[in-house]
Amino acid sequence: MSENIQILKDKGQSKFAVIDFDEYSYLKSLLSDPVKVQDNLYYFYIQNV
Repeated sequence: MSENIQILKDKGQSKFAVIDFDEYSYLKSLLSDPVKVQDNLYYFYIQNV
């Protein structure tokens, strides 16, 4: 995942983030599969231990 993100602000407060469509598709597929979500949560947990 890249860091090519556009932050949209309103009155100095961040309101929305715009990301590349391919990254959106990747995140959508990742978050719509419970097994992938569980695997990634475990991965992040291991990174912090």
